[in-house]
Amino acid sequence: MIHLTVDLLGCCRFPDDESAGAALLQSLASMLNMRALAPPTVVKLENGTPNHGVSGTLIIAESHIAFHTWPEHRQAYLDVFSCREFSCEAVVDCLQTYFGAAEVRSARRMRAELGTGVNDAIPA
Repeated sequence: MIHLTVDLLGCCRFPDDESAGAALLQSLASMLNMRALAPPTVVKLENGTPNHGVSGTLIIAESHIAFHTWPEHRQAYLDVFSCREFSCEAVVDCLQTYFGAAEVRSARRMRAELGTGVNDAIPA
C-alpha cells in the first residue's frame, strides 16, 4: 500500500468553495484511474476570522484522497492512500500546477502489505 503526502507551500490558487474542492478530488481520482465509492465530502470553514480554508475527502475503492487548505498561510496539504500503484509524480505535478505552489514537499511511504503485517514503519 502506498501513502503519498504532499505539502504545498507558497500557493497562489486555492479551491474557493465546496464544488471546486469536490472537482479537485474527482479529477485526481479520474487521473489515477481510481473509483469513487461515494461523492466527495468537502467543507469550507467560514467562521468570521482570518482563518479559513477548504477541506475534503474522497473515499475510493483503493482507499482515500484527502486535502486541507490554509489560504491565509498560502499552504495546502494532500494525502493519497492506495492499495495499488499510482504515479506519485503525476499527482505532485498536477497539484503544483493547480495550487501554483512555489515549493512542494512530498513523501511516498510504503505501508503494510495486505495480509502480511510487514511495513517500513518505525515504531513510535
